[in-house]
Amino acid sequence: MRPRTLRFLGPLFCAALVAGLFVMGVGTHARSGAAEADTYTLTLAARSCPTYTDISANQARNNIMESLQDLGPDTTYSPGELVSPTTEASVQPNCTPITGWSFTLGNGIAGQVTGPWGALSVVSNPDSPPPVTEASTPLLDNTGNPTGQQIDGAVTVTLTAAQVQLADAHSLWVQGGLVNDPIENTAFPSQYGFGALRCAIDNLNGDNVEWVGYPQGVTHVFCFAYYVEPPPTSGTIVVTKKVPAGNTDSQTFNFNGTVSYNPGGDFSLDVVNGAPASATFYRAGGATPWTVEEQVPVNWQLTSLVCTSADSTSTVVTAGPLATITLADGDTVTCVYTDAPIPPAALTIRKVSFGGVGTFPFTITGAGTASISATTVTPGVPVDAGPTNLTTPGQYTITEDIPTATGGTWDLTSVECDGTDYTPSGNSVTITAVAGTEPLCTFTDTFIPDGVITVHKVMTGGLGAVEFAIDSDVAGGISLLQTANPSSEGVPALAVGDDSTSLPLGTYTIEELTPDGTSIPVDWSLTGVTCNGVPATVTGSSVTVTLTASGPTADCVFSDAYTPPTPPTTTTTTVPTTTTTVPSVPVAPESPVTNETIPVTG
Repeated sequence: MRPRTLRFLGPLFCAALVAGLFVMGVGTHARSGAAEADTYTLTLAARSCPTYTDISANQARNNIMESLQDLGPDTTYSPGELVSPTTEASVQPNCTPITGWSFTLGNGIAGQVTGPWGALSVVSNPDSPPPVTEASTPLLDNTGNPTGQQIDGAVTVTLTAAQVQLADAHSLWVQGGLVNDPIENTAFPSQYGFGALRCAIDNLNGDNVEWVGYPQGVTHVFCFAYYVEPPPTSGTIVVTKKVPAGNTDSQTFNFNGTVSYNPGGDFSLDVVNGAPASATFYRAGGATPWTVEEQVPVNWQLTSLVCTSADSTSTVVTAGPLATITLADGDTVTCVYTDAPIPPAALTIRKVSFGGVGTFPFTITGAGTASISATTVTPGVPVDAGPTNLTTPGQYTITEDIPTATGGTWDLTSVECDGTDYTPSGNSVTITAVAGTEPLCTFTDTFIPDGVITVHKVMTGGLGAVEFAIDSDVAGGISLLQTANPSSEGVPALAVGDDSTSLPLGTYTIEELTPDGTSIPVDWSLTGVTCNGVPATVTGSSVTVTLTASGPTADCVFSDAYTPPTPPTTTTTTVPTTTTTVPSVPVAPESPVTNETIPVTG
């Protein structure tokens, strides 16, 4: 007996099955004892509809449905609800009775028979003779009593004791048509095509077999079979899924399209251990095209789609994973989808260092984790870290653990992944590794040496302590003070005091301060400054130096000479001696005494 495929049904099937089992159990109790004499009847009705869309579907719209085209409205029945002539007439108003249509009862499902109708399920161990619909028959209620009305295109049968036991065991099945001719092609040549079948409380799946069950207190139920007139001729669409030879992967491949009756047109094929998988669809031939499209899974790629027409009468247009099939009557179109796994992503970390060499650790987290390192040997020459052994597509965060260094620091100056520059967050970048790619990230570090300023003092003509101020605006401002105290003339003495090593690179001013006048005479002059052996430009008593990565040190020698003071010049002043001459009074010469008076002239 062919089991029904239930994987499409989910909770809906479970609810219906539970309802069915429940009512069957109740029915059994109802027939125990005195009730065993009850008569159980079944009315079978056949209907002809102009199109498939005039027929409502059963509860489960899926690929168990055996109609050559999809059906019309959803069912209005709830799970476990009895099939009702009133409901059927209202939902399918365009369908008319068929007289002379056969039904077959059996105890199971024997599988499917194929023909111009497609593939239709039939019962096993069929009872004989099969009931045949009449022009009309009395309409009975749920207890088998006449309602006073007639139902057209129907036949009512009374179950045998054996059939009642089968119904009790959920094993009484009904199919439309005959086992070898489910659409009565002999009696009605090329006149009908199968649409739907609903029986008693079983209107779950849309195939050509349904089971008959009687709820508690019910002794009469209905079956309705629907057919399309005129029918299309069946064609066959086979969708096959393959993976490359030698591939042993197991993978579910999802598809959708009008070829599937599942909600949304979805269906899937399961490749197990590399073995091909197929789905066969019996669908109407004619002008209406059918579509099927693969939803290529992540990490796989469609390598080929080949569709062939067995009779060369159908046409197929493919575009990527989509196939559009105009199916000819009686033809078989086979579409083979071949997918191959995309090679996994292979993440590589590359390291370049300038200004020095060293070992650089990396930590990788995300879709995979790794701790690796790269050791550079020659500045500017890249080396690869790892290997990472990371092949899973996804997002990765790569963090460089900046190493410590003597005499300077390492600076992460750039990160480039597959030609794209990344701005690190701290020392980390986050990338997405796409399946089938080999992402390469290059981390470039530059060694930044520490700046060092050394000051020496040379003194000639004397000795004494001299102070130096070292100032800069770099790193928010630096101000240092050092003192040199030469012990020998002409011999450079190192200035000591505030540490002037491990300085940030940049421009600095070194200023010599006035010597201590208490220990050194003031008669000193700055005769010159050399920095790294090159004469420096002196402004006042200062020089300016710039520390760079290529020249991070400055050794400046300040030379001072003592000029003794010139002794003071001594000036002798002769004070003139003044002799005071008292004027003499002229004395008249002595003359002989006479009585002559000498006039005095005056």
